[in-house]
Formats: sequence, C-alpha cells, structure tokens
Amino acid sequence: MGFLTYPAKGMLRGQRGLNLVDYLLNLGPDSKLRAENLYFFRRTERRRRGFQRYSTEDWSGYIWRGGHEFLDDAGNARLLVFRDNGQLIEIQDGTTSAAVLTGLAANREAYFATAFGSTFMVDSDDALRRLDATSNPLTACTGRVAGVPVPPSLVVTAGTAGGQTGDYLYTATAVIESGGVKLLESDWSDLFSLTLANTKQSGTVTPGAVDTRVTHFYVYRTDAGGAQPKYMTKVTAGAPTFTNENVADTALGAFAPTRLRNIPPPSAPELIAAAGSRLFLAKGRTLYASPRALNAYDCEAFPYEIEIPGAGSIKALCPVPNPGGTPGTNSLLVGLESSCYVL
Repeated sequence: MGFLTYPAKGMLRGQRGLNLVDYLLNLGPDSKLRAENLYFFRRTERRRRGFQRYSTEDWSGYIWRGGHEFLDDAGNARLLVFRDNGQLIEIQDGTTSAAVLTGLAANREAYFATAFGSTFMVDSDDALRRLDATSNPLTACTGRVAGVPVPPSLVVTAGTAGGQTGDYLYTATAVIESGGVKLLESDWSDLFSLTLANTKQSGTVTPGAVDTRVTHFYVYRTDAGGAQPKYMTKVTAGAPTFTNENVADTALGAFAPTRLRNIPPPSAPELIAAAGSRLFLAKGRTLYASPRALNAYDCEAFPYEIEIPGAGSIKALCPVPNPGGTPGTNSLLVGLESSCYVL
C-alpha cells in the first residue's frame, strides 16, 4: 500500500489508493516519490532488496502516522509523511527528504486536507497547521500554525485639544500582514465607548494571546453617534499604542470586517476535511466550519459550530460526490460512533 494516488492513464485506482507493492511500473510521471525502492511493512517504510542504489536514506527506524500527497499551485506532486516522533517530512525523491515541521506531539495520527492549493494538518494534540509549497519544486513545503489570531483588547482615552466631538465606539483587531497586504485578521475586541469634546484620542492595544505571527493591530472607530466602526489607524505589534490621533469622521476608512466571522480554530482539532469550498474540523461531537471560501486564507477562520446529534464522538470526516450538483462540488460525510450524516 502507499500514499500515492496518481496512477498512469487507464489504471483503475482502488478506494484507498494504488497498490505500489504490486504495481510499481504503473506509477504516473507526476508521482512525487520515486517509490520503486520502497515498500511498507508493519507501518514502516523499508527499502526494497535490489533497489538500494536508488536511496541514500534509511527510514526503517520510524513508523508513519499519516501521509498525504497533493499537487501544489504549480502542478508539482508533493508527498508528506508524519513520523511517530512528531516530525512532518516531505519526501522529495528516492534520495532526499526535508523536515517541514518538528517538535509536534509523538505517537499521534495525522490527518490532512488540501484546499485552494494549501494543505492543512491536524494531529489531535497540536494546533491546526498550514503547509504551503514553495515556487521551487525541489524545495520543501513551509509549515506554520494556521488560524486567525485571538482578538486583542483596547483602551482609549481623550488626548490633547483639537480633535473630535461626540460619542464614539472603538474596537481593534490583530492582523497578520505580509508586504503590506492583510492576510488574516482577528475578530473584534470588545467595544470601547468614549465621549470627546474637541479632543483627539489616544489608545493602547493589548494582545489577547502571544502570537508571533501578528504584525499589526488595526483600530476602528465609529462616526460621532454611529454604530458601525470604520478603519482609523494601525499600530505595529511591537509598539501597540497610538497618541493624539486626529481623524475626522469623513476621513475614516473602510468598515471593519463582519463581526463574529474571523473566529480562531479550536485547539487540538482531531479530524479535518475540505468540502464544498469550506474547511471542516472535528473535535469530540462538534463540527467546526470555515466560511464559504475564495482562497486558502478564508479557510483559516471557523465561525460556525455544529453539534452533531448522536452518541459518541465524530470518528470520520470525508468529502463525497454531490450527484446532480454543480460540477466539482461535494458534500461532507460525518460519521459518529452511532450514526452518520451527509451535510
């Protein structure tokens, strides 16, 4: 058995992949692993006798706890395997491999799902992880903690004279930027109210949790007497204060994103699947869903929680074809210990 799922044209693929032990010559040209020198024995990958010249690495000292092959945005096949020592490895060919993630929980089963060219991983102990391929097919994927940041808190005070007059509401979000582009943004902080009388405003943003990915905090403010916050200013994560901001109502920017949309994923999710342009996580009997996504960043927020009825916990998540529906779409099979549902 093996993880590869791209047989040559004309081959019928079994429900759980192609039997590489018996059909090595049927591997397609887009298969990442040069697997003719490898086979599996008691969940351990071994080098096949007579093919040692294809490999300079010996993987026999590890047990694989999960594997995943996917095509990156450039169409390159990539193979990931999770070792029992808490390392996620990308096998790049028969002679080289690279560590993508290290230091994760040992002896955990890993599960993967690919959405919009990125792959997400859970192992029931660590945070949700995101894996992205590099532009160079010979360079290993990168890995990081996935999910939007935790919302911060905000305190605003009146500053020096010469600013606004009226009743105002303020909120702040934690943001991950790259090259000046906002990638991920947290949900709102609690609203902070302040009455100003010809004064400017100063404030301090306090992170809701330590998250080294956060680069900035965005501060939003309503018009005088208004209810919908608009962008006012941003501060860097290293110096999260602003002093004597003097922004007229007419100079405020775009509205803050919809509240309760950018919710972080649950800690230590157990199962994962991608279906219907959404990413799904399971923990216990609760199913967490991302918004209907347009890109992989949308998949990192989980505003929807569904308590699945039935006894026991969720034991299986699987995308299934959607007969008669839009081509390329699918539904989600949710399996509990006592019952199954299709969403």
